Amino acid sequence: ALYKAMNWKQTGVDEKIITESFETALKDFGKVKKTISTIDAKKQGVDPKVIKALKGNLKAYEDSAKQVIDFAPLDVSMANIFLNDCQSNFIPLDKNIGLLAAEASAMAEKESNNLKDTIDYSLMIGLVCVVLSVVLGLLIGGLVGQAIAVPIRVVTEVVKTLAGGDHAVDIPHQDRQDEVGEISRAVMIFKENMIKNEELERQQEKEREVREQRTKLIEGYVGEFQETSAAVVN
Repeated sequence: ALYKAMNWKQTGVDEKIITESFETALKDFGKVKKTISTIDAKKQGVDPKVIKALKGNLKAYEDSAKQVIDFAPLDVSMANIFLNDCQSNFIPLDKNIGLLAAEASAMAEKESNNLKDTIDYSLMIGLVCVVLSVVLGLLIGGLVGQAIAVPIRVVTEVVKTLAGGDHAVDIPHQDRQDEVGEISRAVMIFKENMIKNEELERQQEKEREVREQRTKLIEGYVGEFQETSAAVVN
């Protein structure tokens, strides 16, 4: 922007355009100065000496640039001298900016590698946790399955035995406080009801036999009475 303004100044371009170019240069310079002033060497991991040198270069460059702007309306030759001085101050400034950028790039790459290592480690830990969870889940599922499946098979065999008419079979696992215990206690109730039903059937069978004997006895008495009555009538 400074070089543009000086070229325009020497070729007779409108002063308003030249002034705007100088204002643009100062505005851009202000942005750079503000950015550099916010750099925290310790926090951002860059060499404090580079920051200090950069600020010194920036001050020298600022002084030269302002001299160019101040002398441009008065003496173009003097302004060009300060423009050369401005260029001389720009070279170390540009060099230190390059050093700062290189340090920042190296730090960013280091942090990126650290972050990548952390992510890889976290992924590995997560994968191990998932594998362990699956293995433990399978083990626990197998143990729980065995703890339930085996007693269930035993109770199932007991039910088949009961259904076959053997009421003397023992009902296991009645003292358990889980579903297997509930099933075993239910089978025990089933067994007790079957025994009660059979006792009731035997009692009803005895009562039926007594009724049949009473009926036969009464029929015998009636037959004898009829025979006796027929003999008396005859």
